[in-house]
Amino acid sequence: MVVKIMGEFATLMHYNEVADFLSTQGYEVLTFDNRGIGKSTTQIITQTSKLLGQDTVELVDHVWGKGSTVHVYGASMGGCIAQYAAVSLAKQKRLKSLYLAVTPRGSFIRLPFCTWFYKMVMPLVVKNDPREMVAWLIPKSFSADYLEATHTNGRKMYDLWFERWTAEYKEWFSFYKPEICASQSTVFSLHYLEDSDLALLRDVGVPISVHIAVKDDLMKPSQQFQLADDLKCNRIVFSGGQWAI
Repeated sequence: MVVKIMGEFATLMHYNEVADFLSTQGYEVLTFDNRGIGKSTTQIITQTSKLLGQDTVELVDHVWGKGSTVHVYGASMGGCIAQYAAVSLAKQKRLKSLYLAVTPRGSFIRLPFCTWFYKMVMPLVVKNDPREMVAWLIPKSFSADYLEATHTNGRKMYDLWFERWTAEYKEWFSFYKPEICASQSTVFSLHYLEDSDLALLRDVGVPISVHIAVKDDLMKPSQQFQLADDLKCNRIVFSGGQWAI
């Protein structure tokens, strides 16, 4: 059983193809929308990785039962959430493996930015026109070589993703919900895997891997390498950016 945790502002749609593939290999796969994203709702103003990690464990318990053992995968902000979901599962001896993609441990000195700050910043970052936003997102999500490649139907991969993400914008992203975007932004600024929790994961005795993207525009490679160093775990280094390969 595999639970896959999505990153900031993105819906479970991003995991559909991987989930379909894993299911053909005999795995049960659980994907979901984080609070306020996609079809999920929330009353929480300031979100944290601990809160969303607990959400994950409670959902696993509801779907597979409290005695279930699971593989945990998280990308970007989802990796921060996965760290705390894994801590909770490890304490219950239910963690089978952990895969963290393009994500940090966080900083002991946490930035005191709250939701109100991100509410002011978001209009400067998020473009109102979905086509402009998608054009900005695609190069940050896929490698240049991949985007230049030609699909079997003869079209460039860039054109296919641009057309799909533009047509299905609200199904893939939640940028049209500025308050939720602001609420989720606090996850990164407040995230830090405490020393005791880090030690627990490091010594839990299950496979742990950190996926590092060395040319990522959104997550500093140094932070990704630091997480792998601190966990003393397997590292998988990719020359491209983000977690979309």
